[in-house]
Amino acid sequence: MDATLAKALKRALERGLESDTVARRGEPAEVICELAAEFGADLLVIGNKGMNRRMLGSVPRSICQQAPCSVVVAKTT
Repeated sequence: MDATLAKALKRALERGLESDTVARRGEPAEVICELAAEFGADLLVIGNKGMNRRMLGSVPRSICQQAPCSVVVAKTT
C-alpha cells in the first residue's frame, strides 16, 4: 500500500497539485467520511462502482448518506 500511495503522491506533485496521502484500516465508507471531516473537505468525488448492490449496501451509497460534506458520484461502470 505504501508503494501505491507514494506513486500516486509523486504523480500529483508532478502535476502541481498540493497533495498528501493517508492509509487507515477500517470500513471504507466510514474511513473516507472520517478523513473528510478531519481534513475539512468541501467535496468528495467518488465512483459509482457497486451502487446497485442490494445485499450489504455499497461504499458509494454509504458515503452519500454519511459524508460531512457534498458528494459527487461519477459514473465509472
